[in-house]
Amino acid sequence: MRRILLSLALAVVVVGIVDAQFKIRLRRSTVATTVTYGPKSTVTCPGGATNITTATSAGIQAAIGAGSNGDAFCLNQASYTMTSSITPKTGQTFTCVYGTVLDATTGTYTDNQGVFGSLSMGDVDNVEIRNCELLGDASAEKGIIYWNDGDILTTAGDPDDWQILDNYVHGFGDVGVVFSHGAIVRRNKICDNTRGGYSIYAPLTDVNMDDNEICNNGTDGSGVDKFQGYTDTAAAHVRRNYIHHNDGYGYWCDGNCIGSVIEDNTIEYNGISGLHLEISLLGTVNDNIIRFNSAHGILCSTCGTTDFFNNTLEGNGQAGFLLQINCVSTVQGWDWNPDLIENDIHDNTFINNGLWEAGFTYTATCPDGGDHDDNPGTPLIQFPNWVADYQNNAKNNEFYDNTYYMTDITAFKWLWPGNQNWAGWQSRPHSTDSTSTRIDN
Repeated sequence: MRRILLSLALAVVVVGIVDAQFKIRLRRSTVATTVTYGPKSTVTCPGGATNITTATSAGIQAAIGAGSNGDAFCLNQASYTMTSSITPKTGQTFTCVYGTVLDATTGTYTDNQGVFGSLSMGDVDNVEIRNCELLGDASAEKGIIYWNDGDILTTAGDPDDWQILDNYVHGFGDVGVVFSHGAIVRRNKICDNTRGGYSIYAPLTDVNMDDNEICNNGTDGSGVDKFQGYTDTAAAHVRRNYIHHNDGYGYWCDGNCIGSVIEDNTIEYNGISGLHLEISLLGTVNDNIIRFNSAHGILCSTCGTTDFFNNTLEGNGQAGFLLQINCVSTVQGWDWNPDLIENDIHDNTFINNGLWEAGFTYTATCPDGGDHDDNPGTPLIQFPNWVADYQNNAKNNEFYDNTYYMTDITAFKWLWPGNQNWAGWQSRPHSTDSTSTRIDN
């Protein structure tokens, strides 16, 4: 990998000039998988678990109150009427017999409550929720939530290390699952929630989100699915998920995301971009299939020192892969210096993406030279050659050893700056992409 980690001036990103305006027709997916998402008949309650036979949220909460930290519970009734939020104790596990439904459609919940967990429940750690179907509606906003809206720089006093396994979470009026530090979210089906399938919030390290299906979730009402992703994270591992047919982004890292590993996912037919990395650093994005999303396959917006390789980017409505710098908030107080710098894009396959296969763009807020101060009251920062430094690739963003499949050999399908044909793209100062292959099909 060709990268040198530099500390340069920060640039905070707002979704850019070409991110959400172009739509393509959605088609049925043909993804192949050996994973069974959601509840399974092979999952049974652990030996010695306490059966909860009173099929209401009050009955579950009473059993929790009568129990101790670390107790195991079995939910073995066909349906539980969930009229209020459940607050577990540290170390407790909740396993549903296959077919059990936790029905929250008649409940009364606040914005900060889920069927399991709430924003104010305190330091409740190591909870496991497994094999349950959680059903909500507009009045039941979240299925599962563990996160405290406190100091994002520390996990002290916050719930940690929950395991959310083999569940079906659907129909909720806001977000299906909200989780944070130490989460293991695995083999769930999270679909048909109004604002988004999942959110991951700070303080966050060592999250594993593997083998989930995330589908048909909505947006926040503005067309921007900022709840389908995460923010303020370190070491998030996102592997082998099937993310499809969501109204907004498939996956969005919404700022201050460091050390993410995003690999072996299929991300397709989403209403904006498939993968949006924003103000991110030191990531690895590899072996993903990202196709037929309405905007971009991958949008790398002020992300740095990230390695993108062995991805297949096919039929996305705008760009297969787009680098973007947005200069509107360059002097806000991040604790590191984000920049669009030292990214390696190599050994990827591009297949007939819409407007461009790959390229670089910047927003109208970026000056061509001179002083730049868009945050009055903070020290003036001087960037004498802002745009030129990116266009001339002083920032060392490199494309190399990629393969492009195209149907039109004369098309201007690359962007740096302006539309470029194949010869123009190969001559750009951004890389050694002259080693890449263009195959006409």
